[in-house]
Amino acid sequence: MSGPLIKLCGLRDTGDMRAAVRAGADLVGIVLVPGARRFVPTPTAIAMAVAARELAAELGRFAPEVVGVVGGDIRPETIVRLTDAIGLDRVQLVGSEEFALAAADALGARPIVRAVAAHEDADVLDLERTCVMWEARGARVLIDAGAVNGIAGGTGTRVPGALVARLVPGTQRGLAGGLDPDNIGGIVRAHRPALVDVSSGIERDGAKDPERMRSFIAAARAALLDAVPTAERALDDTSHAARTPLP
Repeated sequence: MSGPLIKLCGLRDTGDMRAAVRAGADLVGIVLVPGARRFVPTPTAIAMAVAARELAAELGRFAPEVVGVVGGDIRPETIVRLTDAIGLDRVQLVGSEEFALAAADALGARPIVRAVAAHEDADVLDLERTCVMWEARGARVLIDAGAVNGIAGGTGTRVPGALVARLVPGTQRGLAGGLDPDNIGGIVRAHRPALVDVSSGIERDGAKDPERMRSFIAAARAALLDAVPTAERALDDTSHAARTPLP
């Protein structure tokens, strides 16, 4: 068991991007929403995507997926142009259903992530129906805390535990919101998300911190090792002993 896919989001320049690649991120997120605190202009985003792929090749690794986060008032045709200009591997849609559906239609077969906002007062059956609808469209679903005081994502706010327990275990859904190196292990063991997405949790004094990136990834990937059933471990130990010659 290797744990969930890991997305490091809110990267703001090539230095952040190179640190995320070195840390071993599976996906790297660039915020393309004008006015957002972590907004990245297109020329910088292009340089970041190039840097991710060049460094991965230099290190002999698979390049992480470059994900562009879009929302707000961005027009669907603009999203398509950004996707192609930057060379995004996937587009993450945040915000209203009206916006997300229009953007998904414009993107066509391009891979997407749909961030589904899960608030304390949300109806779990409505959320489940929304998740299923997006999954039927081929999207990867990310359960997120949603907007807080008008800010979509990166606020450190967690999804209510009861909603996580109902929507995430036993699925291929991801989880975002309030994750950090200290809590990610317990969350992965409890809920088994297929993807975890972190932004503020890998920052120190408002800037991305390479050590927190590494710590987050190490904790997330190690977490499921503690959950391997005892019988499975015993079987593995027996198989290993059978393969190991006696001294």
